[in-house]
Amino acid sequence: MNDARQPRGTPAGGQFSPTAHREPDVALTRPITTQEAEDFFRDAEAFDAVVEGDSTPEETRTYARAAMGERVGTVSDEHLDQAIAAVAKSHTRRHFEPEDIGQQLATQIRLDQAVREFNTRSQMDPAEAYDRIYKQRNRPEQKYDFARRALNHGLMSGSFDTFSEHDRGTIVGCAWNQETTNSAVDALEPSKRSFPPEEFAIKLARRLIADDKAHQGTRP
Repeated sequence: MNDARQPRGTPAGGQFSPTAHREPDVALTRPITTQEAEDFFRDAEAFDAVVEGDSTPEETRTYARAAMGERVGTVSDEHLDQAIAAVAKSHTRRHFEPEDIGQQLATQIRLDQAVREFNTRSQMDPAEAYDRIYKQRNRPEQKYDFARRALNHGLMSGSFDTFSEHDRGTIVGCAWNQETTNSAVDALEPSKRSFPPEEFAIKLARRLIADDKAHQGTRP
């Protein structure tokens, strides 16, 4: 046979001539371990309980704690229930796989803890805020910080629970504005001796609500 006339890509001796080759490596799938199987079903059960709501609250907590393992320390039922609700809600916006449920829960618990610690640090007893505001000379930003922390104390302690939801929303909205809050603080100063210091947050909240209603009434 004339090798020069052989079509390119065809071995000398014809298309079916023996050639040196080898089959690609074929490896059998490693059998799953007992621990991996347990992890899979543990996470799947926790995922269904948290996201699908297929279990009782007690069962859901058990599945959630098992899925988290040692990622977090001791968690109260109340805080765990809050994390479960948050993770279930977040899944509607950002889907994640069942095997990620433990990490999602642990992350949410740590986030909730950070928020609680921040809120605690950002509170100030109303009587202390009263003393610092009305008995000391403060820069506007200091006065605002004391007032805002007193309002936060009122919100977190339940002192404002007697207000309507709309009014509580007004308090929160106004508390984020330094000029509005300081204006209400200044407006209370002439009458500051007419109420005990521990009522400062309540008085300030009522003043903010009244000022906001007056402002709404003057809008064209």
